[in-house]
Formats: sequence, C-alpha cells, structure tokens
Amino acid sequence: MKMVDWLKKIVADVQPAVDKGLQQGLDIDAVRNFGGGPLHIPIRVLCEHYGHPLKATVYRYDRKMFLVTSIQWKDGLSREFGDPSVLPIDIENEVLNKTICEHLLRHESSNPILGGSPRGMSYSIKNNWPIFMASKAKSMTSFESRSFQVAIEAHLHGVLLDARPRKTLHPSITVHAEVRPELEDLGAAVRRVLRGADALREAGVV
Repeated sequence: MKMVDWLKKIVADVQPAVDKGLQQGLDIDAVRNFGGGPLHIPIRVLCEHYGHPLKATVYRYDRKMFLVTSIQWKDGLSREFGDPSVLPIDIENEVLNKTICEHLLRHESSNPILGGSPRGMSYSIKNNWPIFMASKAKSMTSFESRSFQVAIEAHLHGVLLDARPRKTLHPSITVHAEVRPELEDLGAAVRRVLRGADALREAGVV
C-alpha cells in the first residue's frame, strides 16, 4: 500500500469518531481522561476542537531522566504549565509514549498560568521553574548545560518532533522527525531525535 493511501485509510478510520465527538458537544475533561482505546483518537479530537496543534515538551536531563511537561497556548504564544512527569532514563518506550500523549491531552488554549516557561523571565523566577525543580539540579546553569529538549507537536495526521540542546547558540538547528498517526512509535522516536541532537553537539554544530 502506498504511503498516501495508508494515510488516507488511517484518517478515514479515525474521522467518524472525531466527528461524533464534535457533533455531540465536546466534554474536554472526558476527552483528556479517555481510556480503553488508542490515544491518537482523543488527540485528534482536541486538534479539531482547538484548530491548532497540541503541544508538549520532553526534557532529558544529564542522561538520567526524562521530564515531560504540558503546554498552554494563547494568542500564538505557548507556555509550559502544570506539574511535569519525571521518568527514569531507562523507562520503557511504551510508558514514555503514554506519558507524552497524556501531556498532549492536557494542552490548553487559554490564559497562561503563572509560573510557566522560563523563557524571557528573570533568573529569580526561573529558579521556580517546575522542570528545573523536578530535576533536582544544583543550579539552573547546571540544568541547562546538561539538558536536551524535544518539542512535540501533535497535528491531525501525526506528530512532529524537534530536538536540540537546551542551551545552544543555534536554537534553530534541530533534529526533526515525524511520527505516524497511531503514535505507537512516539517514545522510540524521542530517543532517536535525541541521539541525533547528541551527535550534532559532539560535532560542535550546536
């Protein structure tokens, strides 16, 4: 089966569930707590509902842990919010996959919550950054110099990943990947793009 035909089949299989959910009136909490089925269905429903991608971020700190956080979207700007999930670096890909999907489902389009992303904030506020605190790093400098991040964007027909060091002079240079709509390969894809980002760092590119 050609790739384009395969994608059309996936969309055709999922779309009735999406349409039914939207027609009946969307219960956001029910969608976020969706259970007993593939998570790509509620993710697609929320993409349709919001009219833009769902976002989450995965951090890898010191090659010891993954930290996964949810994203809130407002007026074209995105900020982290809520409590991050902390996972050991050797966690099974299936668990990493599920955790990322759960954070994608927590995505919100509303006013930013105080204490979100440290980007553009003063150093004192950055010290209260939930990701930094959850890492238990000794300092922000230590955390940022030893961390890589993967930006996750869930679209209607799949997920985009972009990995780079947290601290880099070239933030526009990333390792990019796309994951097919069923999302079963998401955890493994996160590890692959991080290995690519490691290679770029070792080569002095980033």
